[in-house]
Amino acid sequence: MNLKDLITHRQTQKKKYTESEYEKFRNSVSDQLENTFHCSIETAEPYDMYRAVATVVNSELQTKRWDFNKTRRAVEKHDSDKKKIYYISMEFLMGQSLKNNLYNLGQTEMVRDMLDETNMDITDLYDLEPDAGLGNGGLGRLAACYMDAMASCGYDVTGFCIKYDYGLFKQKLVDGWQVEMPDNWLPGGHVWLNAREDDVYKVGFYGQYREQWGEGGLKYAAEGQDIVEAVPL
Repeated sequence: MNLKDLITHRQTQKKKYTESEYEKFRNSVSDQLENTFHCSIETAEPYDMYRAVATVVNSELQTKRWDFNKTRRAVEKHDSDKKKIYYISMEFLMGQSLKNNLYNLGQTEMVRDMLDETNMDITDLYDLEPDAGLGNGGLGRLAACYMDAMASCGYDVTGFCIKYDYGLFKQKLVDGWQVEMPDNWLPGGHVWLNAREDDVYKVGFYGQYREQWGEGGLKYAAEGQDIVEAVPL
C-alpha cells in the first residue's frame, strides 16, 4: 500500500463510529478514571488512562463472550452434534491485548480521537502494556495464530494456558553469555485477567498412585498428595 492509498484508507476508517457510540465509550472511560483513579480525562496520567481504557474494553469483551455463550447454548439444545474446541498449550504469544482488541472492535480511531483532548497519543498507551508473559518461543506464536484463525473462521474455540507470574523467562546477553531473567509482566497485564475465585479447582502434586482393577476396569487412586487450589482466569 503506497502513501496515497494509506491516507485514503485512514480517512475512510476514521469515522467508523457514531456520536452516541463515542459518548458512551468516553463516559465509561471517564467513570473509570474518576471512580477508580480519582482523576479526569484531562488530568489523567498515561498509566491511569491505559488502565481505564483497558478496563472498559475488557468489560465489552466479557459482554460479547456472555452473548456468544447464550447463543451457543441455544444452538446446542437443537443440535447435540455441535462440537467445541479446547486448545491447550504451554505457551501463547498473543501480543499486546489493548492494541489487538481495539483493532478488532473497530475502536482504535475512537480512542485516538478521545486522546486528542489530552497531550497523549494512542502509542503512549500501547507502550505501557507488556506482552503477556505466557511464552517466548515459536510454539507460543503458532498457538496464537491458530486461535486468531479459528476465531476468524467462526469456530467455537477456547485456549488454555498456565498463568506464569514472571513469564517463562527473558533472555539477555551478559558478557557474551545468555542469562535468563524473570519476565515481570503482570503489573501492566493484570487488567486483562478476570479471576473466577468461586470456581476454584484443587490440583494434586506428588503423592503415591495406586492401581486397582474392578468391575469397571483399571482405576487409579492418588494418596498423600500436595494439594494446590488453582483459580481459573
